[in-house]
Amino acid sequence: MGFFSRLYNLWKGFLGVFIGRLEEKHPEIAYENAINGMTEKYAKLKSAAAGLIKHRAKLEARIQKAENELQDIDLQIEVAVERGDD
Repeated sequence: MGFFSRLYNLWKGFLGVFIGRLEEKHPEIAYENAINGMTEKYAKLKSAAAGLIKHRAKLEARIQKAENELQDIDLQIEVAVERGDD
């Protein structure tokens, strides 16, 4: 472990203690930060869900198109068999 990494860890520890004391004196700051964090996560999840719904709709349309094509082909096969076509 190098000198600079130890110095960084020490600085990070001091900041953690300072912020912890600040949050103890002003808990509304911690609550506000938690609310903001959850709001950001909610926005990201909402966006991801919208993307999944859009993708699902595209897949459903592709499935419906393929099923319609399959029905058309089945009908063509029945007509071909009745006529004796190859």
